[in-house]
Amino acid sequence: MPKGTPSEITAKLEKAFLETVNMEEYHSKMVKAGFVPMGLNSQQSAKYISEQSEIFKKLLAEHNLLLQK
Repeated sequence: MPKGTPSEITAKLEKAFLETVNMEEYHSKMVKAGFVPMGLNSQQSAKYISEQSEIFKKLLAEHNLLLQK
C-alpha cells in the first residue's frame, strides 16, 4: 500500500483480501498451485515478512550468499 493511503481505503482493501483468501475456491486453487494461503491482516503480514526476512538473512549469511554492498 502506498504511504499515505487513507485508512478507510486500507481497511476496505484488507477486508476484500481476507474475504477472498477465505473463499474455498481460492484456497483450493492456491493449494493446488503449491502455495500455502495465509489469511493474515496487514499487521500480521508485516510481522510474518519481518520474521521470515531474518530467517533467510541468517541462512544466506551462513552459506556466504549475501550480496555485499
